[in-house]
Amino acid sequence: MTDSQQIIDAYREALRLVHGEERANESPIYYIQGWYYISIAQRFPDGSVGVYSRATSVCRKAMVVKKTEVLLKESRAVLQGVITSVTKRAGITIEP
Repeated sequence: MTDSQQIIDAYREALRLVHGEERANESPIYYIQGWYYISIAQRFPDGSVGVYSRATSVCRKAMVVKKTEVLLKESRAVLQGVITSVTKRAGITIEP
């Protein structure tokens, strides 16, 4: 597997964690001659999922890695919120 494919796979997995399977699968991410092209799919009011035609980011590798890190931090925050909510409702205390 190429370096660019590994970066794309990591970014798509981070998208899955934050935005869910459907939006991650519908988000076009590709690499051409040193540049990554990324569009994040949105959920529209009618329930469909797709990409705005002009919503593509063009980035170098370092920026994609940074965007992946940001998504992973966001996913941790979301997961922590879910854990806190569930444990609070269940009356469970988790020690750090």
